[in-house]
Amino acid sequence: MTLPRNPKSHHRSETPVCVLSIAGSDNCAGAGVQADLKTCEASGTYCTTVITAITAQNCYGVQEIEYVGDSLLEKQLTSTLDTITADAVKIGLIPEEAATDIVGEIITRYQLRNIVADPVLGPTSGGRWNTHTEAIIKAMSRHIWPHCTVITPNLPEFRTICRVLGIDIRTGSTAHDDAASALIEKTGVGSILLKGGHAVCEDCIDLLFTPTEKYSFSARRIPAINTHGTGCVLSSAITCGLAHGLTISEAAAEAKRYVARCLEISQKAKLTPVNGPLLHFPHIFAQDTV
Repeated sequence: MTLPRNPKSHHRSETPVCVLSIAGSDNCAGAGVQADLKTCEASGTYCTTVITAITAQNCYGVQEIEYVGDSLLEKQLTSTLDTITADAVKIGLIPEEAATDIVGEIITRYQLRNIVADPVLGPTSGGRWNTHTEAIIKAMSRHIWPHCTVITPNLPEFRTICRVLGIDIRTGSTAHDDAASALIEKTGVGSILLKGGHAVCEDCIDLLFTPTEKYSFSARRIPAINTHGTGCVLSSAITCGLAHGLTISEAAAEAKRYVARCLEISQKAKLTPVNGPLLHFPHIFAQDTV
């Protein structure tokens, strides 16, 4: 990933650009905070982490998940932010409704900015993280999303969010446009990046909706079998872009290019029998990738 330095960095060149990742832990290191750490490293960004949940998961699914608890979540946040300033924040898995209130309060207390929320409603391998998804969506829409520069749902997540929040997605060419506008108005989120990976079409098209603009990012669909962590990597790459001073449209475009590169590289790997993780070391496979 090639990102420009934060425009202000020449005034504090001794301080690296920093992203705070608030997300779950993936023991197989394809998604969650582990994916965020790798993505930040690739962009020359320092990454601090606050773990929301410990999971036991692999390429076949999630076997167990445990919320770290309100007290430990808050103490991780304050302990980190009392010592290291975040230029941008990535929010991933929020496993409990109570956690949304804690994260929202911390955002306000520390005046955090450049916030990217990936509404992780279920693992790539299928299923849900919990049995109270609707309550968590409503809580995120109240406590977290109003502070966000962007949220990054995929198509199934977008449809679920709209249904839970009472937003109709009608048929027609502007259906998603209208629903995104309604969601922005209802929640106060800065923008919505609607990921098109689940759409049935030749190209993968992501749509970025702001209150006044619409951007389209298209890329050739890669026949990928190793896709674990794509959503986490995309959202953390966007966060890195914002931390380095890019606009949201610039950051989204750069992040999409980075994910495409990782997908190309990852198809050569056979780490797991199915649904392997993205790889972040292009220097190993670069000679044969496009």
